[in-house]
Amino acid sequence: EGRPAEALPIAQQAIDLLRRFRAESDPMLLRTRALLAWLSVQTGDVAAGDAAMATVLQAVRESTLKLDDWGDVYAFAARLEDARGQPGPAAQYRAEAERRWRAALDPDNPRLAALLDSLQ
Repeated sequence: EGRPAEALPIAQQAIDLLRRFRAESDPMLLRTRALLAWLSVQTGDVAAGDAAMATVLQAVRESTLKLDDWGDVYAFAARLEDARGQPGPAAQYRAEAERRWRAALDPDNPRLAALLDSLQ
């Protein structure tokens, strides 16, 4: 809703709760950490956002899971780069998000169309 400062502590609470029950490599936890990284940049803490996103992307690259959630992580990375004014890296992350979503979801899946629209 355009209020990243309000969302930031909520995302941190979600991460704290998820860490109690899930492994650090869990897709839900990684996706939420990617959201927190983006929110950090949106609230002006670029260094924290960059560091958090780098950690998340490394975990995703090392994962053997084939999940459409990984597309979500790359979509957050694209938004983070957009917020930093970096259109080149943002475009690369958007392309990776699209590639992963297309690989994970059937072409007729309505969720695929909604996800692709979210990249615009």
